[in-house]
Amino acid sequence: MNDSLIFQHRRSAQSEINTALGSVYTVPFKPVPEIIRTLTIKLAAGMLLQSAYGERSSQASLKLKEARNQIKAMQDRDQTISDEDGHSIAGGGITSWPGEDQPRAFHMGDRF
Repeated sequence: MNDSLIFQHRRSAQSEINTALGSVYTVPFKPVPEIIRTLTIKLAAGMLLQSAYGERSSQASLKLKEARNQIKAMQDRDQTISDEDGHSIAGGGITSWPGEDQPRAFHMGDRF
């Protein structure tokens, strides 16, 4: 396994994590929390195993499933990401302000 393949899968894992968590957290993470560093390694390892042994690799499938389940938990805020002091770094996220049950201020047919 060469360094460029490892780099490619690490970058792919970082991109997947940043894309998935971008609506909940400010990405890219600076500094990168340890849980994100570990998650990136796990996801990249699953991708590398899959690349080396194919789609049927049970070890690759397990690593990818575990990593993606953890990403989903972070997206859903079932698992939080904390800074070095233990404080959550979650932002406000995207909401449907002012709310689906509120009257709309503007309509498609309005002219100004």
